Amino acid sequence: MDRAVIERKAATLRTQVLRHVQSQEPGAENARRYLHPKYAFEMMGFAYEERPDLDMELRVVGTEKSIRRSVISGQMNRQDRVVYTSDSFAPEERRYTAAHELAHLVLHDEVIEHRRRGYHGQHTKASIKEREAEMFAAAYLMPPVWVAKDLRRRFGGLPIEVDDVLAWWLDHKDWERLLTPTADLERSRAVSVCTNVGNGHFRSMSEEYGVTSSAMAIRLLELNLMGRC
Repeated sequence: MDRAVIERKAATLRTQVLRHVQSQEPGAENARRYLHPKYAFEMMGFAYEERPDLDMELRVVGTEKSIRRSVISGQMNRQDRVVYTSDSFAPEERRYTAAHELAHLVLHDEVIEHRRRGYHGQHTKASIKEREAEMFAAAYLMPPVWVAKDLRRRFGGLPIEVDDVLAWWLDHKDWERLLTPTADLERSRAVSVCTNVGNGHFRSMSEEYGVTSSAMAIRLLELNLMGRC
């Protein structure tokens, strides 16, 4: 499944969820709030819970039983119609994990139960389904049109061209590193967490969308919203 198809599926579901929210709460505002996957789960008839014990596993060796801590960040069970995320992870990680599990529900009918381990990101050894779920999570949580509009409002024209002036606002202490040709990800991450340019204060892009700076940085690059030095 290519990226364009996944982007369309994410956009379609997002539109359906926002319409559902409006039907349940007429006059509901702040659409970004409803990007949290829990609203999609609710519309689809799934329970969503954040649990403190999700990363604890019972281990049985012979007659001995022990509890060990794992790195399970999320779990989806299609038959029980429930999705869990572990509250041992930061809120933005739980949000992304929930979107990852939502992706399996939307994209992969054959996946009945799924347990997600570790931190999201670019994993070269990940299965095709896992990579598709990562793409869907990013597409769902960070809509292209919304992100472009918010980025333009903060920084002006697109794509963002980081010159020496903007680089200084992005990192007063080490701005020169952002001007090296190989610093694409560093520039994008700096833009993602920036809250002030020319004394114009604003919420950072990563905070606006409730995702990590790394997730937003990768998304800005995927959408070609960052220029190159």
